[in-house]
Amino acid sequence: MDRYRFNAGGLTAQTRIKVKTGIGPVRDGAIAADGQLRVANGAIAFTASHCAPVSGRLELGANSVEAVETQLCPTGAPLFTLAKGDWHIRADAKALSAKVPFLQAAISQGAGRLDLGAIKGRLAGTLALTSGTVADTGADLRFNPVQATAQARVSGDVWRADITVADPPAARSARAISATMVRPGWARSPSTPVS
Repeated sequence: MDRYRFNAGGLTAQTRIKVKTGIGPVRDGAIAADGQLRVANGAIAFTASHCAPVSGRLELGANSVEAVETQLCPTGAPLFTLAKGDWHIRADAKALSAKVPFLQAAISQGAGRLDLGAIKGRLAGTLALTSGTVADTGADLRFNPVQATAQARVSGDVWRADITVADPPAARSARAISATMVRPGWARSPSTPVS
């Protein structure tokens, strides 16, 4: 801790954290961040002072996402809170990359938002991909790189995602895909063209 002070409510400190952990669906997670740590009334809050590098993987059974790397950036709210076993992560994300083996695809140059937490062990929140490039990683080329946006919502064991992909650079055509995952598998609606 670089600087700290005690007050009536608890402890406030400017510090650097390095954490390796698994929380919720995150496995082999690692983050290094500078910011303000506040401990008060049995609760912990960490507010990052700038973007923090993060890596790990999402364990979703057959639909897992590997080699996730990004930078989580401040939103004005604490990046991480923990109180009475309940946790919450809020951040903007940039420089996102990941491998999605079950789709034989990889994401790069991604940006988005993360608002995810657990109350009494029940996972809930949203993950948004506001921009990103998706490339085919299959043995036989199925598609050229496309631009993608996505909005995923989780409630307990149910994940729902709406994904839109478009051909760059003019994005003349686009396809929308909706998918719902309930452990352990996916139920996907047909993709539909969007204008």
